[in-house]
Amino acid sequence: MIFFRINLNILFILIMVLLAPIMANETTKAFQLDNGLHVILLHDPSAEIITAKTIVNVGSIYEKEFLGTGISHYLEHIVAGGSTKKQSEETYKETLSLMGGVSNAYTTTDHTAYFINTTPDKTNQAIQTLYEWMFHCSFKKSEVDREKEVITREIEKTQSNIQRQFYYLSQENTYLDHPSQFPVIGFLDKFNTITKNDLETFYKRNYVPSNMILIIGGPISINNVKKTIETTFGIEKKVAKPIFINRSEPMPFNPRELKKEIDMNSTLISLRFPTVDLYSEDLYTLDLLDYILGNGNQSILTKKLVEELKIAYSVSTSSYTPAYTKGYFEIMIDTDEKHIERVIKEITKIVTQSKKRPFSKNLIERSKKQKLAENILSIASIEDKTTRLAMSFLYSNTTNFFDVYAQNFSEITAKQIQETANTYLDFDHLITTIATPKSSTNTKNNLTHKSTKTNRKKITLDNGLRVILYPNKTSQSTKIQIMSKAGIISETPTINGIGNLTAKLIGTATTKYSKDDIESIIEDHGASMSANHGYHTLYYTLDCLEEDTIALAPLFFHTFFNATFKDSHIKEEQRKQVNTIKQRDDDWFSYGNYRFKKQFWGNHPYSLSSSGEIESIQSLTKTTFQKFHNQLLDPNNMIISIMGKFNENDLLKQIKDLRFSEPKAPQNKIDNTVKQTDTITHNNHKFQTTSFFMGFNGTTILNTKEKVTLDIIDTLLSGASYPGGRLHNQLRDKGFVYLVHGINFNGLDKGGFYIYALTNEESWKDVQDIILKEIKSLQETVASQKEWDEAIARLKFYYKDRASSSDSLVLLEAANELLLNDVNHSKTIDKTIDSITKEMVKDAAKTYLINPSIMVFHPEEKKES
Repeated sequence: MIFFRINLNILFILIMVLLAPIMANETTKAFQLDNGLHVILLHDPSAEIITAKTIVNVGSIYEKEFLGTGISHYLEHIVAGGSTKKQSEETYKETLSLMGGVSNAYTTTDHTAYFINTTPDKTNQAIQTLYEWMFHCSFKKSEVDREKEVITREIEKTQSNIQRQFYYLSQENTYLDHPSQFPVIGFLDKFNTITKNDLETFYKRNYVPSNMILIIGGPISINNVKKTIETTFGIEKKVAKPIFINRSEPMPFNPRELKKEIDMNSTLISLRFPTVDLYSEDLYTLDLLDYILGNGNQSILTKKLVEELKIAYSVSTSSYTPAYTKGYFEIMIDTDEKHIERVIKEITKIVTQSKKRPFSKNLIERSKKQKLAENILSIASIEDKTTRLAMSFLYSNTTNFFDVYAQNFSEITAKQIQETANTYLDFDHLITTIATPKSSTNTKNNLTHKSTKTNRKKITLDNGLRVILYPNKTSQSTKIQIMSKAGIISETPTINGIGNLTAKLIGTATTKYSKDDIESIIEDHGASMSANHGYHTLYYTLDCLEEDTIALAPLFFHTFFNATFKDSHIKEEQRKQVNTIKQRDDDWFSYGNYRFKKQFWGNHPYSLSSSGEIESIQSLTKTTFQKFHNQLLDPNNMIISIMGKFNENDLLKQIKDLRFSEPKAPQNKIDNTVKQTDTITHNNHKFQTTSFFMGFNGTTILNTKEKVTLDIIDTLLSGASYPGGRLHNQLRDKGFVYLVHGINFNGLDKGGFYIYALTNEESWKDVQDIILKEIKSLQETVASQKEWDEAIARLKFYYKDRASSSDSLVLLEAANELLLNDVNHSKTIDKTIDSITKEMVKDAAKTYLINPSIMVFHPEEKKES
């Protein structure tokens, strides 16, 4: 797995936030073993699971003679789960499955990470497994050859990802001398030169204790874990840490521009100003400047380009300051080709003005508050906490990097920001990268909460509204969520997309507040207020600091219950949504999945796209939105959830005073015809990979036992949301696919069981045959006890992991109460899983996995130019 641009910046996003105080009942211990290994242990009794991570200080920029080959990433594929001198790959698969946890790895420019998440009683096993991977890889030839095929497919897959293509293009234009110009995955021709001996050499050189960090977090016993570490990682000999020296990237002598046509439906512009590395004192002012110019709907660039001039669909900024070379301040724009010149001209004006006039004190303080709030609200799980500790140590050799950062950040002044803008936002050194649609094609902040155990209370008001409370007196934040029945199932082709657009319009205006008023209030408090729309619900969420609940809760309720829909706002969201719909064809999965669902679901609402169609969304009017919104206000079809530190009586009083309605929800005439015959359809797409989609009739969310039985089938076949299962093992082993995945979708009145794969033109028929063969095996033969035990353990962990963060818990339990009338549904899932027998799985496979609907997308033949 690779962290491309967005994931690669996770560290630096973390650096841009302040360090939240560690809860009083958490304990962190950092120490170094005699062999040079750095260890960080985090005891967190509130966590449900443990996470064990190893960070190796090697990535694509440190590959020396192997630069551009992607050998770090190739090695990650071999090491993670592969055979060692201690145990075979099959044994590790069995061990990890019985642990019920999640195991994965990723490679970046400067480090490679391996992690195992599991239950607390399996902590020692997780440590032992990581230890064996790090020091005893056996480089079995069959595994080396197989993973070479897998990565070849992966490299091919990158050509089907427009955003990644554009990121690589921008990197090549930015870094002419430094190895950051090379993709982490490598170039295919160079990758193919790597031998088994090369991998072993690279492994011995870099996988040494002094070049690693080990992090264990969760409800662990620090003393017991230390003993396990000493008898595993601690027995390795001390070896000199490898030294890396790369060429520095010089400042561009003059502005440079790279423009390229890409087969897509949008125009992307990257404007990069060269800046500093992580250790510069100007880090702090650059980060704050990023927030001022490009964070939120009230940011200077968004207000001007997106809302006022309407010459862009989105604008974002980022200050990228890596530890190993000079970074850049980037302005990213999604626009139309005809607006390129004007967009750049307007940005030049705004940047020039910001260099001449200092920003207001209010704007600076608001941006600082946003960072503080983002920090407190951003740690959702034990995995987040250990990642923060790991990144802190990786780049500062301490666990308190963010403490130092917070202190320095709080002291920034308007004068310092202005000086930084004048120093670095220099158009004489601007690096511009532009990607436009090929001439033949048409133009076209998630905030989370700390995971803590809370006491839940459900209250039903006289009007039928259900309120779920999660009080936590130690919390520094509050979350309020309103969930109403809605979703794609309530839409028709003529109003398709109304739910998605309503979610974007709620919170933009009311009878009392304008869009600017609302956004200013929310952003001044560093809070977040947003809505989302799914298959069956629409939910609206406020995340804020505990101290701001009194001020923001009334605004939150008012913006939902008294929402108004202004023509200007509707028109603007329609404009942006049309662009989103056009971009549906720029990704292999969204392109194929959209068309497959049309075939599979026929006239059922589940065939509709959440984005809608250009014709349907452009026909929506203010009256249509008001009617749809009114349907959301029925108290019998609504759940309000509140988590954190809050005044229960005050919030309940506010809720009781709200204006509810009790409309008769229109009943769509839904086609529930069950498909009886096999179908296979072949289509072409513009990507150089082949995608494969297969679907079967499934069951509903209301049929819990059958649903869980199909979940077990999904786990046996494809791993239940994690890489694994028969199909993953067989198809990846043979090099037929880059990925294969199953989905057990459960609707209110129908369900579907999907399998999709990304393969190549030579292998798609083999992929189809193997999938059908394994399905037939499930129908005729019960699973072995070993395979059964692994699947059950994996599925139980999947359900536990779904509720492991407070954000997901609130969402999950609200949906369970709203759709199933059972807020405790998730708590009984283990009992349901245990009630399923092998024969029941066999019968379900015979009942459901018949008459497949198949769609295959083949590469278009390239025409000679």
